[in-house]
Amino acid sequence: MNETFATINLEITPLLDQPYLWLVITCAAFFIGAIALWTRKALIFRIAACALLILTILNISTLSTTAKRTDSVALIVVDESYSNTINDRDKQTQNAANKIVESLAATEGVRAKLIKAPISEDKYHETNLFKAIDKELGDIPPKQRAGIFVISDGNIHDIPQDLTTAEIAEKYGPIHHIVTGAPNERDRRLEITKSPLYGLKGTNAEIEFIVHDTESSAFGKNVNVTVKFANGDSKDIFARIGEKQTIYAPIEHAAANPIELYAAPIKGELTLANNRRAVIIQGIRDKLNVLLVSGAPHEGGRYWRSLLTSDPAIELVHFTILRDIDSHDNTPRNQMALIPFPHQQLFHEQLDSFDLIIFDRYRNQGILQDKTYKNIVRYLREGGALLIASGPEYVSDKSIYHTALKDILIGAPDMDVLEQPYIPHRTQLGQTHPITRTLDSDIYDGENWANWLRQIKVKTPPETKTLMSGVNNEPLIMIGDEGDGRIIHLTSDQIWLWARGYKQGGPYIDLMRKMIHWLLKEPSLEEGQIDLKLSGESITITRYINPADEPVKYTDPEGIEHTIKLRSAKDQSYTATVAANKNGLYSFYSGDNRAYIVNGAYDTQEQSFMAQNTNDMSDIVKRSGGKQISSDEIDSIKTTTMNPQYVRNYHSFNTLGLRQSQSNETLNVNYAPLLPAWAYLIGFAAMLCLAWYRESK
Repeated sequence: MNETFATINLEITPLLDQPYLWLVITCAAFFIGAIALWTRKALIFRIAACALLILTILNISTLSTTAKRTDSVALIVVDESYSNTINDRDKQTQNAANKIVESLAATEGVRAKLIKAPISEDKYHETNLFKAIDKELGDIPPKQRAGIFVISDGNIHDIPQDLTTAEIAEKYGPIHHIVTGAPNERDRRLEITKSPLYGLKGTNAEIEFIVHDTESSAFGKNVNVTVKFANGDSKDIFARIGEKQTIYAPIEHAAANPIELYAAPIKGELTLANNRRAVIIQGIRDKLNVLLVSGAPHEGGRYWRSLLTSDPAIELVHFTILRDIDSHDNTPRNQMALIPFPHQQLFHEQLDSFDLIIFDRYRNQGILQDKTYKNIVRYLREGGALLIASGPEYVSDKSIYHTALKDILIGAPDMDVLEQPYIPHRTQLGQTHPITRTLDSDIYDGENWANWLRQIKVKTPPETKTLMSGVNNEPLIMIGDEGDGRIIHLTSDQIWLWARGYKQGGPYIDLMRKMIHWLLKEPSLEEGQIDLKLSGESITITRYINPADEPVKYTDPEGIEHTIKLRSAKDQSYTATVAANKNGLYSFYSGDNRAYIVNGAYDTQEQSFMAQNTNDMSDIVKRSGGKQISSDEIDSIKTTTMNPQYVRNYHSFNTLGLRQSQSNETLNVNYAPLLPAWAYLIGFAAMLCLAWYRESK
């Protein structure tokens, strides 16, 4: 406990304002001077009387203060970065922190304040301890700063570089660095120096990497690196330590393509966490070839064409068939501007080159023969995509339903055209399916979509997947799988009303694009897709399919398989959270759905060097007047406080010096007059009496 001490000071609190006080002093001086010119008898008594009068007016008091020195504050900074948790460094850190707290508790005049840094979101990226230190020092008065204990492996990335020695000592000093880890640690690290974010499907992506080793003698030696590709294949290659290497990874999916590299460990290696690196390359298609076949012109036809031509990734071939094959035109052939419909070339020779075929209000006009429709059926079942947008022609005797396409169409005409206003709405499936789930927005709310005015009534089998309904809950948008291909049937030609802004319109662009991209098997639109979000040290999984139907499993960076139990949420989704306490690639899968996420920001400062590091902190520790010791020595260390001017030059084998507080806490204040008022009056009267007595002689 800090000892108390007392101080006594004189305080003057005049009874008169300063101008009047000077007037009294001037008059007294004039009076003494005048008397001195007349007679010098009893002059000393008159001077004493005037002095006592002035002292009375000055009202001199004694100020007695009792105070004690406040405690100084010592910061104990615990490094919680990733590198300081490996190989028992976290245990060394905790032991050192406990010992310092114990030592400070036994040191008079100082108290400990423990802080942890960096924040969890940054622990894999970089170690910014001084950012946290500066924040805490802002709450501690400079005169109460005892010093700083930094418990860390020394890999700190925000050490101040632009401060003078005096500024360091004044702001931080002394800094005592307790070094965790062990000297001469060896570590091997794989760094990916070049990797594209995107790659064309069917091509090879170029990836460059380097294998580093803390042992300088290992430079140039061969090390085995295992490369695991997106298709599950793996390949072992030899790489030279310290030299750039290049591999070529095939991009096989128009989706996420994870590629993982793993450098073989060495005996006694510090950690294997930075031996493994992964990248996810998003595969994209070069160009999408779409064949749009239109029947009779109508208001909605132009919007399909406009949407497709506005996408630079789409190559559109558009034909409008206006006449039946048996109709006649007397115009001479050499004067015709229209070319003959190349059905043989498009639907036989080049059919498989198209990624999507759209029939927009097309009716069977005899141009396409039965073998052509059968070839379309084959195309679809072998992985093609077909979109049918129907109008009144679908219930006519020339409907394409009455062709070989009947085997793959998911809606049979019910011979009825429903001509009445209705608002398209989502079915129960449509509320969770990626095509229609997110159609609501600030602009288009599902409850305020505009009416459509016509719908074709169709019959569907019970297993049909209907995403949206119309009049009397009749199917409006249906989706289906046929072999390896996909089909969508839109039983209305009224989507153009949304595009034209009829009433308040509707989300026509979003709906049309999502239908097209679902047909093209875009992963983000897959039913039962797995959405992943990394936050700190956890991964949140979200799905919109009952987990009882398709459980989710995942493999962690070490290849261990886990099964996830999802729970239902309010938005009809199913979620779960799993720990992400390992660096590397996490692979989630359920049925045909795949999702990947990489934990730990690779090739960051935090993982660029993970061995014990005493060099970076040595300069600032020395300039602040502190010491750098191993965490193994902490058991024998003591702490003491002293006058700040002696700290920088204090050297002891087992004692760490701290600054003594230069701030005091006042316990008691007492005011008392120097002399009581009656003493001044008696003195004043006595001096006047003595002056009179002296003059009477």
